[in-house]
Amino acid sequence: MKLLKVALWAEALVGPPTGTRIFLENLIRTLVTDYSDRVAFTLACPSWSSVRVLNDCFSGVACQMDPTRGRRWPNRIAWLAGAASITRDIGRHDLYLSGWQWPLGRQDEPFVGIVHDLRMLNPEWRDDTVSWMRRAAWRAVWDLSVRSCVARAAAIVTPSQFTLDQLSELGYVPEQPTFVIPHGVDQDLWRVDTDNSKLAVILDRIGASSNRDYILSVGQHTPHKNLLRLVDGFANYLAHEDPAAQLVLVGGENAETHKIRARVLEKGLTGRVILAGVVGFDDLRILMKRARVFAFPSLFEGFGLPVLEAFAAGTPVITSKTTSLGEIAGDAAVLVDPEDVCEIGRMIARVWHDKEERSRLTVAGCARARQFRWKDAAKRYLEVFEIAAGSSKGKV
Repeated sequence: MKLLKVALWAEALVGPPTGTRIFLENLIRTLVTDYSDRVAFTLACPSWSSVRVLNDCFSGVACQMDPTRGRRWPNRIAWLAGAASITRDIGRHDLYLSGWQWPLGRQDEPFVGIVHDLRMLNPEWRDDTVSWMRRAAWRAVWDLSVRSCVARAAAIVTPSQFTLDQLSELGYVPEQPTFVIPHGVDQDLWRVDTDNSKLAVILDRIGASSNRDYILSVGQHTPHKNLLRLVDGFANYLAHEDPAAQLVLVGGENAETHKIRARVLEKGLTGRVILAGVVGFDDLRILMKRARVFAFPSLFEGFGLPVLEAFAAGTPVITSKTTSLGEIAGDAAVLVDPEDVCEIGRMIARVWHDKEERSRLTVAGCARARQFRWKDAAKRYLEVFEIAAGSSKGKV
């Protein structure tokens, strides 16, 4: 069987630890470990980063890493038009990936489009942290990229049925093969051994009390993560019922952060709601493992990887019943209406106080996590790559 040469634009791999980066790291690592005789990756490193970053990320993983020329937006616009190639920098390949829906390379360089979510194209999408002009610009760019992806990709992959359905609902109807391939989770990675002293050090470092239990939420401070309603639900219910309860918010801060801080101050919860910012991965694993409840009432997710991570850690989960989250969580989590502050607050308080319910959710979550393995995802992606490369023979 011929070795399939795949070129990946590595922009997401040299950026912050987003869900896309976690997905690509695990997918590539698993593919080259399990299928070294069938697939080989060239990681095309953006000119504004260093190949050393990728070497550190994939230490011990057999990937070729090549620097490329050009700046971010000129490249994107040229690829969108199908007028530029990365072949001059990295040589010919059988298949091209950008890691998301953005087309990579010229029209005769076949790529697999990976559509993670369509939040910015949802008619109800609003983000008051940016101007209406910027929202309109992002929506237009996203529309062009998805339309180009649907027109040019040899195959399209989404991580959830919800996202695939949205493609058609929003008017992007793919004619090429489409596949739903859920992300995975490494259960061994999240079954971290810890003790009270390690946890106390982390809690002290982020400004939380080390002698109180806590609810954990993970996600950047953006409106769709719904952190304001989470704070309100915590304030209106559990904060009064249990004066020792804490809410710890882990994630990157941005324009939404000042609203969250103002709400915490307004509710009189300074010292009870902790804005921890970005924490190291080892610290996050311990925080996740030792949380009494994990709350993720997001308004919109194309997949929702933190829910799987909480399942793998054995932490009881409360999450949204909408978008992809109900699909991913199944019956292993308590599902809530993310726009209903009362329901969010009531369910958090119920699970917080009900030890038997927490035990049930722990068992159900661990079982659910076992259904999402990176090995399974990698096997299916390899099948998609081979189908896409086969359908494009003669084009490259």
